Amino acid sequence: MSVGDEPVEGWFKTRLVKDGVFVPVRIWWGQPLDEDGEVMDRHMRWNALASGKYIDVERVWPWCGRFPISEADYRFMLDKSRWAKSYSPDRPEASPREAVDWNQTPTKF
Repeated sequence: MSVGDEPVEGWFKTRLVKDGVFVPVRIWWGQPLDEDGEVMDRHMRWNALASGKYIDVERVWPWCGRFPISEADYRFMLDKSRWAKSYSPDRPEASPREAVDWNQTPTKF
C-alpha cells in the first residue's frame, strides 16, 4: 500500500517502539480534544491519539498509514490496553512504549 506524505483521517495501528506491541491510532483534521474528549476552542490542525494519548502526527504518519483498521478494532485495542494497565500490568499491552521479548511472554493455551 502506498502512503502519501499528507495524513489521512481514520483509524490505524502502529508500534511506538521496535519490537513493541501494536497500539491503536486515531488521526483527524480538526480542533483538538481536551482530557474529557470535548472539543477545545483551538485552530484546526492534524491531531493524533496513540493508545488514547496525544502524540505528534509526524511521529506516527506515514508508518501507521500502512495498517488501517476499523473503528471497532480501534476501540477493542484501546479497551484491551486499558484493561491490561489496570488488571494485568505484566502483559505487553500494559506498556506499549517498551520493547517486548516475545520469548519471555506467557504462552496462551
